[in-house]
Amino acid sequence: MKQKENKGEKMLSTDTHTSSRLPNVEIERRVAKCGELRYKSDNPIRQTQWVDYCKLNYGDKSVPTYITYWMKAKEEYEDEWKGKLEQLLVPAQQHLRQLLEDPDPKVRSDAIKMVMKYSGNDIQKHLVRQEITTVSFGE
Repeated sequence: MKQKENKGEKMLSTDTHTSSRLPNVEIERRVAKCGELRYKSDNPIRQTQWVDYCKLNYGDKSVPTYITYWMKAKEEYEDEWKGKLEQLLVPAQQHLRQLLEDPDPKVRSDAIKMVMKYSGNDIQKHLVRQEITTVSFGE
């Protein structure tokens, strides 16, 4: 009977004299596969499905290790998304600067309103309704 003890990324087996540590390339390949199944698939998988997939296709690591791959795939996806967003923001900032330098005061005013709105400091107008209520006790 084969017994295994997990030590982080190392798996020690009592019936063999070697420990298996995955090369970084293999770990990156697994994380990429997780990202593909999680974010690029028409039917994205959930974490439990990912763990089941790993057990079926790899079967050489522990559940916490597979969950680590899951979390790393999320981090890489978010980093990629932030990079794409930053690439979109640079031209938008340049355009706003051009609008703020425009000689027309109306254009500058509209640009300032856009900056305030997108920064969350938009001045919102609220309708305030005031009512007077008379309360009396007794006769």
